[in-house]
Amino acid sequence: MTQRFEYPGRDGIATCVFFGVAGNTYAFYSVARDSAGNVEDPHSTPDATTMVGGVAAVPKSPGPRFYLAGALPNPSRHGLRVWFSLPSPEPAWLEAVDVTGRRVIRVSVGALGPGDHAVDLADRTRLAPGVYWIRLTQASRSMTARAVVIH
Repeated sequence: MTQRFEYPGRDGIATCVFFGVAGNTYAFYSVARDSAGNVEDPHSTPDATTMVGGVAAVPKSPGPRFYLAGALPNPSRHGLRVWFSLPSPEPAWLEAVDVTGRRVIRVSVGALGPGDHAVDLADRTRLAPGVYWIRLTQASRSMTARAVVIH
């Protein structure tokens, strides 16, 4: 049987699809690893459990959505990689604005199309150390996240 399982995470809902035997209960454990290679200690208790039912149908995914996850790592020393999702191929922009309100980077990202994306803004220009507001805009939608650059 196929089971779709969702549980709330810090930045939204994590979703997985797996195969299991109807009537059995399955436990899920997660271990986080950051971009520097640090690994979280394994947990002794599961993050979540689910029981596979007798239905084999998997609900249809709602598809890509408009979402700005922000910059990772944050603070950053060697780049500013921004993670986001677009629901459509409409024109979209990713911008970095400094604390004075000056736009220092503007990148067209709509051509990337629907889905999840990551763009390294520091590939385009060297950012001075400081605090930046990262803004994702598409049509009438806009989201903002804070990012810090250190050297």
